[in-house]
Amino acid sequence: MTRGFLARAKGHAAKEFMYNLPSERIACQPLGRRDSSKLLVAAVSDDQDAVSISHRRFSEIARLIPHNALLVLNDSKVIQARLPAVKDTGGKAEILLLRPSGGRSPSIALQENASSSRNIWTCMVGGKKLRSGSVLKVGPDRDIDVEIVEPVGGSVFDVRVGQWNEQKFGKTFGDVIQSLGSTPLPPYIRRKPVEFEESTYQTVYAKHEGSVAAPTAGLHMSPSVLEELARKGVQTTTVTLHIGAGTFAPISGGHVGQHTMHSERIEVASENLKKIVHARKSGRPIVAVGTTAVRTLESLYWCGLRILKGMPSSALITSQWEPYMVMDDQSQALPDDTDAFEALIERHPEAIGGETQLLIVPGYNFRTFDLLVTNFHQPESTLLMLVSAFLGGREKLWTVYDNALANDYRFLSYGDSSILGPSKLLDEPASS
Repeated sequence: MTRGFLARAKGHAAKEFMYNLPSERIACQPLGRRDSSKLLVAAVSDDQDAVSISHRRFSEIARLIPHNALLVLNDSKVIQARLPAVKDTGGKAEILLLRPSGGRSPSIALQENASSSRNIWTCMVGGKKLRSGSVLKVGPDRDIDVEIVEPVGGSVFDVRVGQWNEQKFGKTFGDVIQSLGSTPLPPYIRRKPVEFEESTYQTVYAKHEGSVAAPTAGLHMSPSVLEELARKGVQTTTVTLHIGAGTFAPISGGHVGQHTMHSERIEVASENLKKIVHARKSGRPIVAVGTTAVRTLESLYWCGLRILKGMPSSALITSQWEPYMVMDDQSQALPDDTDAFEALIERHPEAIGGETQLLIVPGYNFRTFDLLVTNFHQPESTLLMLVSAFLGGREKLWTVYDNALANDYRFLSYGDSSILGPSKLLDEPASS
């Protein structure tokens, strides 16, 4: 008996996505120029049986992207989320802001003032013997109380930020972390951030504050690259997915079915979604810059589908298994992405906001984009599984990754880039 989509999705083992990544191949420093990174071009054949590889510089990407394409960028901005703290015993601790509690938008939570009772955040707190009621001190003179409200799990707690001197630290909580916090570098970059990383670990088009990790595919996009793309006729639009620390978590429990996907906040202007609909209806290719842009677009599809089915959907909420259950239950073909997007726009004419836990693994059917720009990801990660799903299986995934390793590519957040997709859409089809 053939297993359904859900059973196949849950059945993937983490070890299927293990590869040897030497530590010296992990990029721990940014390049002097954003667009000077290497760019691996992986063109999948029309019959999807083979992938051919060529090598460029990211500064050449405009030559590859079709002139009528629409780029979708994640414009989330990394916040200064690491806060040094001191326990009441005098011991050192560190607070990593993850997200505002209660599903609130980061853009709203960061505007709270010192007297607000809503300065409650879910945080990862480093330090021993912490419990509800424990108070940490933040600031050069231990100016601000941070009280642990309740444990969430492991080293994650909900904390309440106490009042602060607005003349000293600013009027809003965003001002406070800008003054006292530092850049939340990934855990595999084992050094303290330096001052310039407030800009280097940030895309040039970052706008909406809320991420604790950068949408790294976009780090390569320099003003000159964006200008060259615009001269060619390539248009851009933005979505916002605020990236959480869970993006670095390996697949837990050995199998995908045992893994709990982290939830991340999505905020999308309906006007931007209209641009995507117009491009799709015009037959123009959509280029997703980064896995977060992919997860946003695909999550929007599933939310729109619920509306088309007459199900209530006041907010965008996509669970990790929802698409696979829908595909298992579907007796008829699913609607196009444009139909789903238009249903969303009609329901939410100004903006769409909510949460997504969407987990994309091999067997998933993509519906909303055509080309993917992405970095090289950690072994046994959900991001690696997403890339495998887009390429059409592990064989093509390992062709790409083996080639990158053999050609001295730099990996992970500060590493080199790739553009993946069907050869017919790449202006300069790659050769073997």
